[in-house]
Amino acid sequence: LTRMTNKCCLRVGEQSLVKRVVSLLQDNQVQDIKIITGHCAERVQEEVGPQAQYIFNPLYHSIGILFGVWLAKYQLSNERFVLSTADHFFHPQILQPFLNKTGDVVVAVKRKHCTAEDVKVVVEDDRIVLFEEDIPAARAVGEFGMLVLFNSPAVSRVFFETVERFLANQQHKSRLIDALNNMIQQGYTFTPYFFDEH
Repeated sequence: LTRMTNKCCLRVGEQSLVKRVVSLLQDNQVQDIKIITGHCAERVQEEVGPQAQYIFNPLYHSIGILFGVWLAKYQLSNERFVLSTADHFFHPQILQPFLNKTGDVVVAVKRKHCTAEDVKVVVEDDRIVLFEEDIPAARAVGEFGMLVLFNSPAVSRVFFETVERFLANQQHKSRLIDALNNMIQQGYTFTPYFFDEH
């Protein structure tokens, strides 16, 4: 299905996944949208059009997601912003309460019994303490919902500084959750937003 297109361009009903995420964000007053492209970049731009600005990752085929995220540093490191992988499906009703939740970083979490391939979330005292795939499912409260809200310019700067450190240390294949776990270790508060019903 994705050999000739990007996963985010796959349609569910009348809309592609990425177009739906962009529309939902705009409906909730998130207007300044940046899309980091790689595989089939032109197809993504055709799908969304002028509703977003595009940042092309020329190394998408050989390097991990963190380099692509880092390319948005100069546009987003002093902004409160939402990070979405834009290739997932979620109910519109989760977005407004998610955007209004307080905490340094807010993360959407689907409360469920996890399977081996899920990115699991461990929560203690109403705070996320770990994101990881390779842990026993019993430790996890649910699955990472692929929406992250960096709630202030200061926290955004720390996120991009953390990503930059990973890249400077040649950790190009590091995952997004590695950077998030590092921020938890630095003492930043990660608050789960549970979307059990949606």
